[in-house]
Amino acid sequence: MRVVELPRAEGPILIFLHGFPDSSRLWEAQLRHFAPAAHLVCLDLAAEDHDVEAVTLQVLAVVRRLRRRHPDRRLHLVGHDLGCFILNEVCLRAPHCVDGQVLINGAGIAQFTSRLGASGARRSWSQSLRSLYVLALNAPGVAGLVRAVGMRVSRRNFAPIMLYRSLSHRAWRLLRSWEEAPCLVPTVLVSGRRDPFLIVPCAAEIRRFFTRASHVVLPTRHWSPLTHPADVNDIIATATFAARSA
Repeated sequence: MRVVELPRAEGPILIFLHGFPDSSRLWEAQLRHFAPAAHLVCLDLAAEDHDVEAVTLQVLAVVRRLRRRHPDRRLHLVGHDLGCFILNEVCLRAPHCVDGQVLINGAGIAQFTSRLGASGARRSWSQSLRSLYVLALNAPGVAGLVRAVGMRVSRRNFAPIMLYRSLSHRAWRLLRSWEEAPCLVPTVLVSGRRDPFLIVPCAAEIRRFFTRASHVVLPTRHWSPLTHPADVNDIIATATFAARSA
């Protein structure tokens, strides 16, 4: 995983993690907007980052290092798509290191698998249909085909594809039994009303998996940071700078 820092002496620390099939270029509008006022950190998945657990530990190490280096500054995580799975996991493991997170067009792992019927939850057939591309990666022979094609077409996109396979393996295991304490870190969930991959979460689902959360629904599809950068920038600013002054 590649870590790119744009340091600043003052202001909060913002850590960005992209999803599938993107890179840190997804955040160009956000980086330009917040560069004058915040310490920015962009995480880029490498072609070798294939395992959700390994990537989670790498991100956790970055968060802990920055917290030790800057103990008096607010630290916020911003994720999109697959990045939301990983960042929410970091918050569950080290809530004392993070002051807040913004999850854009994404969800936590337990939250996502609950939609597929994990731990006795009512299955969302709408989410199940939208997630077939994830679960299909478990089919025999698919991994080898994805690896061959992915490495030939785009090494940059290969990593998140295989991370989705790692995640889908975990999702299958969790479907039988999964219980997890809710996330304690203040969270802003950002959904796209016309997102073809994720349903808009209901209030009961949000309360189950987050103790302190707000929810914003944008009139977008899946790539809100690209299509509605001004709205996303306002949401991140409110979650970070407004929280600092509160």
